[in-house]
Amino acid sequence: MTAELAMVFLMSGIRLSLVVAFIFWQQHRDLTPLAKSREREKK
Repeated sequence: MTAELAMVFLMSGIRLSLVVAFIFWQQHRDLTPLAKSREREKK
């Protein structure tokens, strides 16, 4: 594998992981208020 190909593969991998992490964070940010409101109801 050439250095250029490795660089492209690495950059696309980083970009992909950033997108996945961003989507994951968006979903959890929406779920956090729901979890807090449920905890208040239990108490």
